[in-house]
Amino acid sequence: MMDTDTNSNSNKTPRSRAGSAAGPRSAGSPRPAVAAPVSPRIDETKIPQEVQEHGSDTRRYLQRHITPTLLEGMKQLASLEPEKPIQALGKFFLGIPVAATTTRVPYTRTGPAATMAMEAVKLLAATQNKPEDPIKWMGEWLLARSAELE
Repeated sequence: MMDTDTNSNSNKTPRSRAGSAAGPRSAGSPRPAVAAPVSPRIDETKIPQEVQEHGSDTRRYLQRHITPTLLEGMKQLASLEPEKPIQALGKFFLGIPVAATTTRVPYTRTGPAATMAMEAVKLLAATQNKPEDPIKWMGEWLLARSAELE
C-alpha cells in the first residue's frame, strides 16, 4: 500500500510504507543494483540416478556399452593430464594402468583425445556388425591412432 508525503512545496510524492532498505537517496546518487531473480532449488530426489534409454537402437547401444566407460576415461584424463592423452585413453579402455607423467598436458573437451574418442564412437555407431567387446575395440583403435598422431 502506498502513502503520500507532502513536502514544503505541497507536491505529493508516493512512497512505500516500508521505506527504502538502502535509506534515503540523494538526487545525484545512483540507483541500487537490482538483484537477479533467484532460481528455485533443485529437488535432488527428482534427478534421475540412471540414464533413461531412449532414441534409436544405435543410441541405446552407445548409451549402454560405451558412454559410462568413456565418461570414466575422460575423468581420468582430466585428473592425470598425461603427455599422450590418446594413448592414455586407449590404455584405459584396455584396462592397462596409466601412470601420471611429469609433463602434464591440460585436458580440454575439444582436445585430441576427446576428438579421437568421438571419431571412434562414430565408427562404432556406423558399423553394422558391432564388435563383441566395443570397449576393447575402442582401446585398440585409439592406441593405433596414438602411434600415428602422438
